[in-house]
Amino acid sequence: MNATLSLLRRGWSGYPGFAHTLSRSTFFGGSIVVAIAVCAVLSPWIAPFSPDAQQLTQRLVPPVFLGGSLAHPLGTDALGRDYLSRLLAGAKLTLFIGLGATVISALIGISMGMVAGYFRGRVETVVGFFINVRLSMPIMLIMLSLVGLLGNSTALIMIVLSCFLWDRFAVVARSITLQLQDREFVLAAKAAGCTDLRILIGEILPNLARPLLVVATLEVAHAILLESALSFLGLGVKSPSVSWGLMIAEAKDYVFFEAWLLNIPGAMIFILVGAINLFCEGLKAGSSSLR
Repeated sequence: MNATLSLLRRGWSGYPGFAHTLSRSTFFGGSIVVAIAVCAVLSPWIAPFSPDAQQLTQRLVPPVFLGGSLAHPLGTDALGRDYLSRLLAGAKLTLFIGLGATVISALIGISMGMVAGYFRGRVETVVGFFINVRLSMPIMLIMLSLVGLLGNSTALIMIVLSCFLWDRFAVVARSITLQLQDREFVLAAKAAGCTDLRILIGEILPNLARPLLVVATLEVAHAILLESALSFLGLGVKSPSVSWGLMIAEAKDYVFFEAWLLNIPGAMIFILVGAINLFCEGLKAGSSSLR
């Protein structure tokens, strides 16, 4: 492990401060996230069966570690569908929703925060009002109402999630923009006659990358948990699509009989969110060491 970290630090020595952020937790958490993402992308080719293929004669086959068959290493569900294949397919949709919602919320929050911090005055007051309104909302209750009224397509779920995850981006972007506004490079750009848009995008935005990357990793984990909760309550992903939250929802009737049906996707959500948080902790430690 030490040799690998040293090699990576030397290889990225040209990137200022990268070696500081590459802590053990960053490397370990990032490795797990990358491994899950690679398996998700390659799921159509590495899955032993189609995630929707039903074999009613093979219903509720236990996983290998509980005495099951090697043909189905993680067993089968109540419809005889291979659980490993569904777990791989569910990883793709779970990550897609988490990343998609985070990207949309980042675009909203960063734009609002930078504009508020740069122009101040009434613009900052209006943006601050929207942030306070958002922070006063109970996320899960409103999400349940919106999804119940509007439907639960994958695109709608991402949009609804993004509407409730932008506030941290806005607060961090506003705070750092306020600090940078009077720095020499910003004043030099103003003196050179650069437009406000050019200053925001070319001078201020690059300096927001590191702290906003930390926020983004947290929000990806938050979005994954919210999507899983919605799916568990029956208002998230619907069949024939599959996500880890939906797998838990489909298995809840067997919690006292075949508990592994819940434990396997639940453990994967725990591992993925934990790995993202480890990666985030490493980034935060690296950011603080650079101050």
